[in-house]
Amino acid sequence: MKALLITTQNLENYNLDGGNAWKFKGGSDYIVSFETEKLIYEEDAYGKGLHSYYEAPEVSEASIIAVINQIGNAGSEGYQSYVRNVEEVSVDHVTEDEIRFKDEPEALELFSAERLTWKELQEKL
Repeated sequence: MKALLITTQNLENYNLDGGNAWKFKGGSDYIVSFETEKLIYEEDAYGKGLHSYYEAPEVSEASIIAVINQIGNAGSEGYQSYVRNVEEVSVDHVTEDEIRFKDEPEALELFSAERLTWKELQEKL
């Protein structure tokens, strides 16, 4: 199983009378895990039958980002969120905020990454 750490940036529009006054307002971290399958491919289909293996994910990075963007931009003129960074991590990865706030339970609850499987993320749509 593999995972992606996806960091988002939030923006709020302070001018709802038709203008743009967007201000950056924090963001969120998501750790989205997904299954992989070990597959084989022939390196020389007409030769001695040399082959190698590779891991094929059940979902592409682009699909995960698209769903996160859909969730973050779900119909508000005054608020939006977009993906700022994507990084492949282990399933049990601990974010910088989780390390920083490990001794502060209230802050840790606010700044912990949301951990989801690919299937759980799809269900949020």
